Amino acid sequence: DTLDDGGSRRGCDRERLRRCCLSLSISETFMWKELELLLPELHRGSCFAMVGVIWIIQLVHYPAFLWVDRQRFKDFSRFHADSITPVVLPLMVAELGSACGLLLRSADPLHSVGLINVTSIILIWLWTFLVSVPCHEKLAAGGWEEKTIRWLIHSNWLRTVLWTGRGAVLLCSSS
Repeated sequence: DTLDDGGSRRGCDRERLRRCCLSLSISETFMWKELELLLPELHRGSCFAMVGVIWIIQLVHYPAFLWVDRQRFKDFSRFHADSITPVVLPLMVAELGSACGLLLRSADPLHSVGLINVTSIILIWLWTFLVSVPCHEKLAAGGWEEKTIRWLIHSNWLRTVLWTGRGAVLLCSSS
């Protein structure tokens, strides 16, 4: 027994509690089934979005670094990092999380396409944080430097090819 707000005793309604828990369990199961159905769409959508972003970065944005006024380059570099991160980071996290979710729910988690998919995302993340981010940090700290900008443009082709390849595989596998 427990006390209600008025100080009166009331019995614990175990049956009501059991029905409530059962209802939550059914709701959770339904929610997870719905999420499971959306997982492939989330994965394809985040990948295709990043394919578009990486091509714009590769062909337009990074080459434009060479044209930015050297006196204002540090400010531009900070602007770039502050502006691009909220665009790409949620997409990259959604892409990685959905890829792992798809791999884990697969009947055959060692399926080659699933493993190649996750491996290519891991390579993109490693290249991003071990090569691209240090280039951006160097440019933000030191300002305009042609050698670093050209390395950023050149080295970004790996991410461009990997994302494009992932997009092509996902496009072919969804039809």
